[in-house]
Amino acid sequence: MKCRLPLCALAIGLGLSLTLFLAAGVAGSGMAAAVQPDAMVRYVAPAGVCGGVSPCYPSVQAAVDAARPGDEIRVAAGTYIGASARAGVTQTVYISKTVALRGGYTTANWTTANPDANPTILDAAGRGRVLYITGASSAAALAWPPGQAGQAISPTVEGLRLTNGRAETDAGYEGGCVYVHTASVTLRNNWISNCYALYGGGVHLESNRHSVLRENRIYENEAGDEGGGIETWDNIGLTLADNLIHDNVAAYTGGGLSVIAGDDMTVTGNQVYKNTSGGDAGGLRLAAFSNVTLANNRIYGNQAEGNGGGLDIGNLGVRGVGAARRANERVPSRGFSAAGLVVRENQINNNRTAAGNGGGAHFAAAIAAMLTGNQVYGNRADEGSGGGIAFDGGMDVTLADNVIYDNAAYEGGGIALWAGENSLLTGNVIYGNRAAGDGGGAYVSDIRTALDGNRFYGNTAAAAGGGLYLFWIMDSAALTANQVYSNTSGAEGGGIAAVSNEGVNMTANRIGGNTAGAAGGGGIYFVNCHGVRLVNNAFLRNRMAAAGRAGAQIYADYVQDMRLLHTTIAGDGTGGGAIFVDDSISHGGPPVSSVWLTNTIIVSHTLGISVTTGNRVAVNSILWYRIPITVSRGATATVTIANQFTGDPAFGADGYHLTAASAARDRGVNAGVTDDIDGDRRPQGAGFDLGADELALRRCFLPLALRRQAQPGTVGDRPEQGARSETGPSRGHGRRPARAGGMVGDRP
Repeated sequence: MKCRLPLCALAIGLGLSLTLFLAAGVAGSGMAAAVQPDAMVRYVAPAGVCGGVSPCYPSVQAAVDAARPGDEIRVAAGTYIGASARAGVTQTVYISKTVALRGGYTTANWTTANPDANPTILDAAGRGRVLYITGASSAAALAWPPGQAGQAISPTVEGLRLTNGRAETDAGYEGGCVYVHTASVTLRNNWISNCYALYGGGVHLESNRHSVLRENRIYENEAGDEGGGIETWDNIGLTLADNLIHDNVAAYTGGGLSVIAGDDMTVTGNQVYKNTSGGDAGGLRLAAFSNVTLANNRIYGNQAEGNGGGLDIGNLGVRGVGAARRANERVPSRGFSAAGLVVRENQINNNRTAAGNGGGAHFAAAIAAMLTGNQVYGNRADEGSGGGIAFDGGMDVTLADNVIYDNAAYEGGGIALWAGENSLLTGNVIYGNRAAGDGGGAYVSDIRTALDGNRFYGNTAAAAGGGLYLFWIMDSAALTANQVYSNTSGAEGGGIAAVSNEGVNMTANRIGGNTAGAAGGGGIYFVNCHGVRLVNNAFLRNRMAAAGRAGAQIYADYVQDMRLLHTTIAGDGTGGGAIFVDDSISHGGPPVSSVWLTNTIIVSHTLGISVTTGNRVAVNSILWYRIPITVSRGATATVTIANQFTGDPAFGADGYHLTAASAARDRGVNAGVTDDIDGDRRPQGAGFDLGADELALRRCFLPLALRRQAQPGTVGDRPEQGARSETGPSRGHGRRPARAGGMVGDRP
């Protein structure tokens, strides 16, 4: 069949018109951007000589300009120097599309990159930034989902060495080497060095979503204000992982990096070291954030003049030029606070603050912060508080299972907690810290503070509170199942000093082998405290370094309504009174100290209880042993004693658990205490035992076959320490076991 010419022309015309119409419709629907041709690889080599591959370009910018979204650009080793202006900014490379830019190739091998062997250097020569990356510029971009076409870009920059960038004009004072705005960028395995900006000397990230910085080395950069190595502002879902950030400098804050106004961020596996700040945060600053995790980082050898030698974390603070910028240009509208922080399994060591608080880390107004499993050591706050960690304000802060040692400060050698609310310290090991003032291990001045299951040992304070200093805690300080031993103070409270507190509750603590100065209170020193309650505590071999006042174990000065229930006090017979009740600060008014002791054991002291003129002590059920003088009282002191006994308490090897031969068995009264220092039930046997321990009586009559099946070292279904007879008295272990071993006198 033959086609007639007019009909053929008509058909061709209709087909062409239909094609154009459909194309226009697709473009008008907004789908055209989603339909991309296949991505291709483009090559860059010095002088445009690529060894035979194509397309080949002499500069990275030329390749980026030619690239389509999704293309990969491979750059051969060499130095690409210079900068050019584009869109009002000057840089070596300007990127506004989704491309992958990778270095480390050679013209002989474009398949396998080796950035270490084949350094690919982009050098701005001080004439602008090295990289400028920008996506959508409208405010609506704050809400864009990652990867949505037409609203964001997702470039990758990998295996490059970026150097000699500067950003210091009004149009560009952020990100000396790298500036990224409104993108989802990945920076991986780059070296970023010798760059300068007012904010973010090396890198600046702003208003980005789900960006990743991984395995980069960011070093020897400088910020005229903050973020010597990195500054991030208003980012969501940012990941900083496995980077080396070192030898950077910031004039104001964040010597290594400054992370401000972000949400859902992860900082993990980084090494942040040898950075310096002229203000706060020698290593890392976090401010005005929510939901941030810092995990498995090493932060060491950083230095700040202000707060936070290693870390400074908390609310947004501004100064100088930064204040104008923050206030007028870039304050986020989402209402960030310092909330939802997790700091876990980091190593924070050998950082220093010259004049601020928190040699290792400083936290300001943090909310619901969790610090767990960190090692904090060798840090210094020469003139401030918290050699290891300092908290200033905040709410619902938890420190759990951290090891904090060999730190030094003026106050709170290991930890300082100030002006917060509902703080919890649990399971921490705090040892070998030093304070030039008060609180060798920790200085705590909070509202509703709880310390549970911590170990304080080998700490030193030149003034008061060798292990722990509690000051001005309103509405309850609760200390439960802590071990406080082998600490030293130059003045009061070798183990603990509690000063001007309301409602101190101590339960099942072991306080032993501490030494105070001549002021007294080798174990614990209370002054100006109201509503003190001690239950099931053991004070063992605490002492004073030199002759002075009585109170080698417990010193109570101007203390109202102090009640000690089931207390064991065992000295070493070297002299000094066990308990001293005084009032040295009533300012000429009548003395008011009042102490009640119920179900007490006092052993091996030259003097049991000393009460100065006008103060009151009431004792009910007490066992004396090796106490030549049981009570010494002033002329008008009131001391009443009911149910006193003399005999050997027959302690076990640890110096406070009772054995079957103890004279303290069944001698107590019902003080409303239903368990003992280990959590064993009270009473057992014929009555309540005196002291912190209740001898556990267990009799199991098992058939021989069942006895043979029982595991060695158990009685029935409860574990024992070592095999025991199945009948007769035995030492029980309840719900408050000693952490990391028990304590005998002054030994862990």
